Amino acid sequence: MSEITKDNIAEELQRDLEELEGRKTKKNMTKKKNNKKAKKETKESKKETKESKKEKESKKKTIEKKSDKEHTVTTPEKNTDTTPVDPEPNPEDELRSKRVFYGGIAIIIILFLALLFGGKYISADDPTGAVTYGGFEFVKDDTHWRFSWQREGVEYRIPLRFNPLEAETVPVKGVLDPKFNKLSPIYIVFDPNDPQSDFSHLSLGAGELSFNLVQALGKQIESACATAHESCGNHSIVQCGDKDKAVVMLKTASPTQITIQDTCITIQGEGMELLRGIDYVLYKWYGIIR
Repeated sequence: MSEITKDNIAEELQRDLEELEGRKTKKNMTKKKNNKKAKKETKESKKETKESKKEKESKKKTIEKKSDKEHTVTTPEKNTDTTPVDPEPNPEDELRSKRVFYGGIAIIIILFLALLFGGKYISADDPTGAVTYGGFEFVKDDTHWRFSWQREGVEYRIPLRFNPLEAETVPVKGVLDPKFNKLSPIYIVFDPNDPQSDFSHLSLGAGELSFNLVQALGKQIESACATAHESCGNHSIVQCGDKDKAVVMLKTASPTQITIQDTCITIQGEGMELLRGIDYVLYKWYGIIR
């Protein structure tokens, strides 16, 4: 049996301490290793949690964006048209407007037909030829006497139904007020209620008069009625004697003549005689008949 000595006890104690220290160190190392591993795992877990959170937020935003897109209501463009909306039309006003509209069209058609085709049905019986009057030469075709006339350097080829020699014999009563030439418009008037009215020749006469006044003489004209009638629509009611109005009144009546009162010229005649009176007035305005 070995002798137990103080030195042996010291050595044994030293070994035990070293072994204990070694275990402690190993334990600490294991603990540190475990702590390090735990920290790493915690860090990775946090990272995964963060990434998962980001992924969830991204998905949420995608879903919200898609939802917003699906529920987006297209806003209509703002109407910048400031045109006022008309109120619901009154049936009577609408009927009246239609009557005026179609009446206006009818008048225009009548005037143009009178100018373009009227001569095929109603014409003067003068033979084809030529006439010189007041320095102007007049040439006859099938329906009109034509001559050249200038205003402000522009030449016009004027067609009238009668030549000046035929028109100058129309009787004229009265003197025209010079104020007539300063008034505008010139009202071309007839009486729709006159039982003697020959509307075919009145239309021809109004067409010839209107064409020459507007195209060559540069006057402004307006159609009017002497008395109220449904065919007049919204045309003015104008009569001789109306103050400050230039009036040319057309009448179907005998004898053929021209009556002048202040600023009103009344031209009357039956059939083509009405056109002869109208041509006299036009020749006066052209300065051919003096």
